[in-house]
Amino acid sequence: MPDRLARDGGWRDRRYWPLINPNLGRSTSEDFLAREIVRADADGPAAVALIASQHFNIQIGMSLRADGWAGAHYWERGTEDGLSLDAILERSDAVVVGIDGGGLDDLLGIAVVGRENREQKYIAWCHALISPEGMQRRKQNAAFYDTFIADGDLSVVDELPDDIGFVIDVVDKVKQSKKLAGVGVDAIGIGGIVDALAKIGVTQEKNLLVGVRQGISLMGAIKTCERKLVDGTFKHDGSTLMAWCASNARVVPTPTGMRIARDDSGYGKIDPLMALFNAVALLALNPMPNARPECRLFFA
Repeated sequence: MPDRLARDGGWRDRRYWPLINPNLGRSTSEDFLAREIVRADADGPAAVALIASQHFNIQIGMSLRADGWAGAHYWERGTEDGLSLDAILERSDAVVVGIDGGGLDDLLGIAVVGRENREQKYIAWCHALISPEGMQRRKQNAAFYDTFIADGDLSVVDELPDDIGFVIDVVDKVKQSKKLAGVGVDAIGIGGIVDALAKIGVTQEKNLLVGVRQGISLMGAIKTCERKLVDGTFKHDGSTLMAWCASNARVVPTPTGMRIARDDSGYGKIDPLMALFNAVALLALNPMPNARPECRLFFA
């Protein structure tokens, strides 16, 4: 029942409330729920998702957007329990890393994606970091953040740039495995990450650092994720964090294609998902560790 109600928006129908909210008529009332829905609608899809999860038994991450990313509908299909970073390093013949975000009110997302046994099966581990300033600036996301922190998928750093230090440690771990085939970053706004990566020998000159074009240029990676979710060749660890990010992704049509954006309100974050797309954009080129210079020709 919750799956169908989530996809159809049927949870808004009062007829179903007694079935999906056991507290109705006890600690809560129909009028209270109706008011909360009105307030959430005014605040945007992220707030709606929170209300749906708190009061209507709708799992965080289920697609609630009419203009949502198609891959969000199939995200749960890609879940593989226990898919850790160490498991990816052990099972993959080539591993890439994607990085995105990092503004004061954003998450800094990192995605590690491996190619398993050259069978074109992608396996992914994702994580996000946030500063104390980010926690304060987006208080409406606090309930989500608390869940992700408890799950171990979101880390709060004491101060900036400690988040960059965490990311560098992850990249270095992949590099030490001898399986690093590239690091893909948003070509704009990556700040001190490039300098920090250079200190561990991850540079453009060594063919390990790539500035990935954003906007419609990411359409290929986005479509690749969609298809692989459907055909079973993309697996992730099923984190609530990434399910939430996938449900926040909004498709924006363009004259020549499409791009992914977050909600206009700025509450629903997608930075770790964009990091995943950055990584998939590299892995789709079938690189191997110590990739040849030609791999850079596909990017700015």
